[in-house]
Amino acid sequence: MASTVIWRLFKLSAYSEFVVDLQNGNSSWRKVFDLVSARSRVLDVGCNSGYFAKVLIEQKGCHVDGVEIDPGDADRARTICSTVFEGDVEEPTFVLYKVSHSYDFVVCLDIIEHLRNPAIAIQRFARLLKPEGKLVFSIPNMANGSVRLGLLQGMFDYQHEGLLDETHLHFYTLEAICKLVEESGLHWHGLTHTAQDVTPEAIERCLEQVGLNSSAEFVDYLNSGESVVYQYIGTLGVNQPTGECDPHVAFAGIEPTSYYADVLASVQAESRQVFNNMVTLAEEDSRKAAYILQLEQSLAAAAAMAAVSSVEKSLTEGELQTCGQELLQVQQELSQVQQNLLQVQQEISAKTFAAKLKRLVSLFTPSHRN
Repeated sequence: MASTVIWRLFKLSAYSEFVVDLQNGNSSWRKVFDLVSARSRVLDVGCNSGYFAKVLIEQKGCHVDGVEIDPGDADRARTICSTVFEGDVEEPTFVLYKVSHSYDFVVCLDIIEHLRNPAIAIQRFARLLKPEGKLVFSIPNMANGSVRLGLLQGMFDYQHEGLLDETHLHFYTLEAICKLVEESGLHWHGLTHTAQDVTPEAIERCLEQVGLNSSAEFVDYLNSGESVVYQYIGTLGVNQPTGECDPHVAFAGIEPTSYYADVLASVQAESRQVFNNMVTLAEEDSRKAAYILQLEQSLAAAAAMAAVSSVEKSLTEGELQTCGQELLQVQQELSQVQQNLLQVQQEISAKTFAAKLKRLVSLFTPSHRN
């Protein structure tokens, strides 16, 4: 027995990090949240780490106590709940039953299907309620269309969570739930549900695998009434309700539902829009990238032209400087030649003058003979 309990503890504590999404109107958490009155006293059976208690406390001002079998989750829940009773609710000596409590609501969300003797446990929970208190539960529906299609194909595969959770000890249809409530001695005060339909395409594929043809009538049948129910959310009381509450009547007239098909279509439409937006952004990015490349090429060309112009300018200045130096040298050489020429002229003039002077002297000087 101990090993079985430990195994169940491990599986149940897999939801420790779960976060309640109240935005989803088709969730059992949201529907139970709406059923619990503000500022009421609540006992959350199987509170896990206290994630639902946290929502009730913060958004409805409720006083919440918890019950949890997993020690680690119980410790975490104590940081949220006023009191956490740790242990197995199916043990007759469980400490919770030894203390006098008066709760407005006892909530058992996805708990009953895990219990060995759920009718006895529900009776014990009922003794913790105020005279007008309510026990609220959620239970998966084994008559859901997806399970029916699986059975048609010869499949009943256990899973880690969901309708075929491997830790479930009992599987319920509406008829089985009604029998359980009758055994517990409580009275129906309300019954609602969450929906999960099967798309026509999925139905057609499943039927083809067993040699059958789909039809609009069969699709409507599989997505209406009890077949479209994913979870039942029931409200029970110790006293008789003021009005008649027949759970069978509540689900007899459920029209064909296409909740998940509509959600899928919406998601597909949003996905297409997101994809189109991504394509548009990609095209814009491509145009921007091409423009940037064009600018980079223009800048590179301008830089190259500037570099060439700079080189050309540098060569021209160098050539001018060289030419200037050569011209100066030529001027200097020409000046030197002119000076030399002047000197030669001066020398010629001096020699000419000397020759003329000598001739004159020879004219006026007597000649000597031997």
